Amino acid sequence: PTVLAGSIIDRITGEPVQGARITARVEGAPEVEGSDDLVVPTHVAISDLSGVYAFRYVPPAQYVMSAFV
Repeated sequence: PTVLAGSIIDRITGEPVQGARITARVEGAPEVEGSDDLVVPTHVAISDLSGVYAFRYVPPAQYVMSAFV
């Protein structure tokens, strides 16, 4: 199975970032019609106490990743 994993670190303090929302969407994925807006299918993970996150069982592809605090 495909796994995307990593850790989120505050670049100023060097401390892990707990509770960050990490998204991964397939690069160039076609948009899917939603209720009112067009949305791109996205995988979501939340970083743990150590700043670690993982997406398990994602289809093999190129992904665009973003993190939000």
